Amino acid sequence: MEDDLRRYIIQHVQEEAKGGGKPPVLQPLFNSLIQNPQNALSADTAHRLAQKSDAVRAGLQGLYVAYLEELDIKYGHLEPVNLAREF
Repeated sequence: MEDDLRRYIIQHVQEEAKGGGKPPVLQPLFNSLIQNPQNALSADTAHRLAQKSDAVRAGLQGLYVAYLEELDIKYGHLEPVNLAREF
């Protein structure tokens, strides 16, 4: 689940920065994923998760949301900068 999340975040940043654009602020993305954590899961991961018992699925989703919240605390407040202008 964490691998899917990392891939999703990297893809989002790359798409936003495509064509020389500035990378996005991550807090809105993290907030969206906390509300809808399934959005970042691959079809394979979602399928395997659906095969788990309700208790296991709830536990894994709780850990996943806790990981998202940790990422939000660490990186959600960061603002992208133009390094050419900063130095």
